[in-house]
Amino acid sequence: MKLKRFGKSSEKDPGQCELFDEAEQLSEHSEEHDCPEDITEPSEPLTTVSKPKRGRKPLPDHLPRVVQEQDLEDSDKICDCGCQKTYIGDQVNEQLDIILAQIQVIQHRRKQYACQGCTSAPATASMPVQPIPKSNASPGLLAYVITAKFQDALPLYR
Repeated sequence: MKLKRFGKSSEKDPGQCELFDEAEQLSEHSEEHDCPEDITEPSEPLTTVSKPKRGRKPLPDHLPRVVQEQDLEDSDKICDCGCQKTYIGDQVNEQLDIILAQIQVIQHRRKQYACQGCTSAPATASMPVQPIPKSNASPGLLAYVITAKFQDALPLYR
């Protein structure tokens, strides 16, 4: 009796063969109604879906920004050929910072200079030393997270 109830053959049912024949039922249904098979072209052209951009998403614009500028030394603004390098633009890197539960964005603007007298590579001011390279977390944010996780006993998975 247990074998009949729980064995392999207990899964068999005479009505189960009709569970997965939707395609056959649909084809029989369409043949009965004798629908004309005119293929109509869509009125709207098909649009292609572009792939999402890779990389980090930009930081929100509603957060306040604090701009910190790094500039080259005066000796580095002079090219090897003896010409004075001219200012050509900035490189902007953004980091999240938190000050006592207040979030702000620190922008590091590194000035770039290039020589107009020769074709040497542009010179860029160096970035301040970061605790985690290529991270957008400032030292203040990292200190806040470490304090919250270990000192305030907040679980690591939150």
